Amino acid sequence: MLPLKDLVDSIAEKLKEQLFVGSQLYGKKNDRVCPCKILKVMQEDAENISYVVAWLDESNNVIERAEVSSQDLVQKKRPFSINILKSFVRGCTYRNAPWVLHDKLAKKHGISTDIPEELRGKVSFNNGLVVFTKKRKNEVGRHRDVVVSASILFLAKVKKEEESTRTPKCQNL
Repeated sequence: MLPLKDLVDSIAEKLKEQLFVGSQLYGKKNDRVCPCKILKVMQEDAENISYVVAWLDESNNVIERAEVSSQDLVQKKRPFSINILKSFVRGCTYRNAPWVLHDKLAKKHGISTDIPEELRGKVSFNNGLVVFTKKRKNEVGRHRDVVVSASILFLAKVKKEEESTRTPKCQNL
Protein backbone atom coordinates (compact mmCIF):
# COMPACT_ATOMS: atom_id res chain seq x y z
CA MET A 1 0.00 0.00 0.00
CA LEU A 2 1.32 3.44 0.91
CA PRO A 3 4.21 4.01 3.36
CA LEU A 4 3.75 6.61 6.12
CA LYS A 5 6.20 9.05 4.52
CA ASP A 6 4.34 9.01 1.18
CA LEU A 7 0.96 9.37 2.88
CA VAL A 8 2.17 12.34 4.95
CA ASP A 9 3.75 13.97 1.89
CA SER A 10 0.47 13.72 -0.03
CA ILE A 11 -1.48 15.17 2.94
CA ALA A 12 1.02 18.04 3.22
CA GLU A 13 0.67 18.82 -0.50
CA LYS A 14 -3.13 18.89 -0.27
CA LEU A 15 -3.00 21.14 2.80
CA LYS A 16 -0.62 23.53 1.07
CA GLU A 17 -3.07 23.91 -1.84
CA GLN A 18 -6.19 24.48 0.24
CA LEU A 19 -7.30 27.38 2.37
CA PHE A 20 -10.12 26.79 4.83
CA VAL A 21 -12.87 28.91 6.33
CA GLY A 22 -11.52 30.10 9.66
CA SER A 23 -7.87 30.04 8.60
CA GLN A 24 -5.87 33.02 9.75
CA LEU A 25 -3.13 34.15 7.41
CA TYR A 26 -1.89 37.31 5.72
CA GLY A 27 -3.36 39.22 2.80
CA LYS A 28 -2.21 42.10 0.64
CA LYS A 29 -4.09 45.30 1.44
CA ASN A 30 -3.05 48.81 0.34
CA ASP A 31 0.59 47.80 -0.38
CA ARG A 32 0.87 46.15 3.02
CA VAL A 33 0.59 42.59 4.28
CA CYS A 34 -2.03 42.46 7.02
CA PRO A 35 -3.53 39.63 9.08
CA CYS A 36 -6.87 38.32 7.95
CA LYS A 37 -9.25 35.46 8.54
CA ILE A 38 -11.08 33.58 5.80
CA LEU A 39 -14.85 33.86 6.23
CA LYS A 40 -16.05 32.30 2.98
CA VAL A 41 -14.56 30.48 -0.02
CA MET A 42 -16.09 31.59 -3.33
CA GLN A 43 -15.13 29.29 -6.22
CA GLU A 44 -16.15 30.40 -9.70
CA ASP A 45 -14.38 27.49 -11.43
CA ALA A 46 -11.37 25.24 -10.85
CA GLU A 47 -8.87 28.07 -11.46
CA ASN A 48 -10.66 31.17 -10.14
CA ILE A 49 -11.04 31.07 -6.39
CA SER A 50 -11.71 34.14 -4.31
CA TYR A 51 -12.19 34.53 -0.59
CA VAL A 52 -14.24 36.77 1.66
CA VAL A 53 -11.85 37.77 4.44
CA ALA A 54 -12.06 39.77 7.62
CA TRP A 55 -9.11 42.10 8.18
CA LEU A 56 -7.86 41.85 11.76
CA ASP A 57 -6.20 44.34 14.07
CA GLU A 58 -3.50 43.55 16.65
CA SER A 59 -6.16 42.25 19.08
CA ASN A 60 -7.66 39.88 16.49
CA ASN A 61 -10.77 42.06 16.20
CA VAL A 62 -12.45 42.38 12.80
CA ILE A 63 -11.95 45.88 11.38
CA GLU A 64 -13.15 45.37 7.80
CA ARG A 65 -14.40 42.72 5.36
CA ALA A 66 -13.36 42.34 1.74
CA GLU A 67 -13.25 39.91 -1.15
CA VAL A 68 -9.73 38.99 -2.29
CA SER A 69 -8.25 36.59 -4.83
CA SER A 70 -6.05 33.65 -3.93
CA GLN A 71 -3.01 35.53 -5.30
CA ASP A 72 -3.47 38.20 -2.61
CA LEU A 73 -3.26 35.73 0.27
CA VAL A 74 0.07 34.74 1.80
CA GLN A 75 0.78 31.84 4.12
CA LYS A 76 3.78 32.50 6.30
CA LYS A 77 4.40 28.82 7.05
CA ARG A 78 2.96 25.35 6.54
CA PRO A 79 -0.18 24.68 8.55
CA PHE A 80 1.47 21.60 10.12
CA SER A 81 4.98 20.17 10.20
CA ILE A 82 5.72 16.76 8.68
CA ASN A 83 6.39 15.31 12.15
CA ILE A 84 3.03 16.52 13.46
CA LEU A 85 1.30 14.98 10.44
CA LYS A 86 3.10 11.67 11.05
CA SER A 87 2.04 11.69 14.70
CA PHE A 88 -1.51 12.53 13.67
CA VAL A 89 -1.70 9.62 11.21
CA ARG A 90 -0.20 7.19 13.72
CA GLY A 91 -2.63 8.33 16.42
CA CYS A 92 -5.72 8.15 14.20
CA THR A 93 -5.06 4.71 12.76
CA TYR A 94 -4.73 1.25 14.25
CA ARG A 95 -3.34 -0.40 11.14
CA ASN A 96 -1.11 0.62 8.26
CA ALA A 97 -0.93 -0.76 4.74
CA PRO A 98 -3.92 -0.44 4.44
CA TRP A 99 -4.35 2.56 6.72
CA VAL A 100 -7.41 2.00 8.91
CA LEU A 101 -8.94 4.75 11.05
CA HIS A 102 -10.19 4.10 14.57
CA ASP A 103 -13.96 3.51 14.47
CA LYS A 104 -14.77 6.19 17.07
CA LEU A 105 -12.81 8.82 15.15
CA ALA A 106 -14.41 7.86 11.84
CA LYS A 107 -17.92 8.06 13.33
CA LYS A 108 -17.20 11.38 15.05
CA HIS A 109 -16.18 13.01 11.75
CA GLY A 110 -18.65 11.18 9.50
CA ILE A 111 -16.05 9.14 7.61
CA SER A 112 -17.13 5.85 6.08
CA THR A 113 -15.49 2.74 7.54
CA ASP A 114 -16.55 0.49 4.66
CA ILE A 115 -13.70 -1.41 3.06
CA PRO A 116 -13.09 -0.12 -0.50
CA GLU A 117 -14.07 -2.57 -3.25
CA GLU A 118 -10.48 -2.99 -4.43
CA LEU A 119 -9.43 -4.18 -0.94
CA ARG A 120 -12.24 -6.66 -0.33
CA GLY A 121 -10.92 -10.20 -0.27
CA LYS A 122 -7.41 -8.98 0.47
CA VAL A 123 -7.85 -8.33 4.20
CA SER A 124 -8.78 -10.49 7.17
CA PHE A 125 -10.71 -9.43 10.26
CA ASN A 126 -10.55 -10.41 13.92
CA ASN A 127 -13.17 -8.90 16.26
CA GLY A 128 -13.98 -6.29 13.63
CA LEU A 129 -10.35 -5.14 13.22
CA VAL A 130 -8.14 -5.54 10.16
CA VAL A 131 -5.40 -7.96 11.24
CA PHE A 132 -3.84 -9.33 8.05
CA THR A 133 -3.32 -8.19 4.50
CA LYS A 134 -2.18 -10.27 1.59
CA LYS A 135 0.90 -8.95 -0.20
CA ARG A 136 0.26 -6.73 -3.24
CA LYS A 137 2.40 -4.84 -5.71
CA ASN A 138 2.28 -1.03 -5.24
CA GLU A 139 -1.49 -0.57 -5.10
CA VAL A 140 -2.51 3.03 -4.62
CA GLY A 141 -6.18 3.84 -4.85
CA ARG A 142 -9.31 5.12 -3.21
CA HIS A 143 -8.28 3.99 0.28
CA ARG A 144 -5.37 6.45 0.35
CA ASP A 145 -7.67 9.24 -0.83
CA VAL A 146 -10.14 8.46 1.98
CA VAL A 147 -7.39 8.69 4.60
CA VAL A 148 -5.98 11.88 3.06
CA SER A 149 -9.44 13.50 2.89
CA ALA A 150 -10.26 12.48 6.45
CA SER A 151 -6.92 13.81 7.64
CA ILE A 152 -7.45 17.15 5.90
CA LEU A 153 -10.92 17.58 7.41
CA PHE A 154 -9.67 16.81 10.90
CA LEU A 155 -6.57 18.99 10.55
CA ALA A 156 -8.69 21.91 9.33
CA LYS A 157 -10.69 21.72 12.58
CA VAL A 158 -7.51 21.56 14.67
CA LYS A 159 -5.93 24.44 12.71
CA LYS A 160 -9.04 26.58 13.20
CA GLU A 161 -8.87 26.09 16.99
CA GLU A 162 -5.11 26.77 17.03
CA GLU A 163 -5.34 29.98 14.98
CA SER A 164 -7.96 31.54 17.23
CA THR A 165 -5.23 32.15 19.82
CA ARG A 166 -2.73 33.96 17.55
CA THR A 167 -2.40 37.77 17.26
CA PRO A 168 -0.65 38.67 13.97
CA LYS A 169 0.31 42.24 13.00
CA CYS A 170 0.48 44.15 9.71
CA GLN A 171 3.84 44.39 7.96
CA ASN A 172 5.06 46.61 5.14
CA LEU A 173 5.80 44.97 1.78
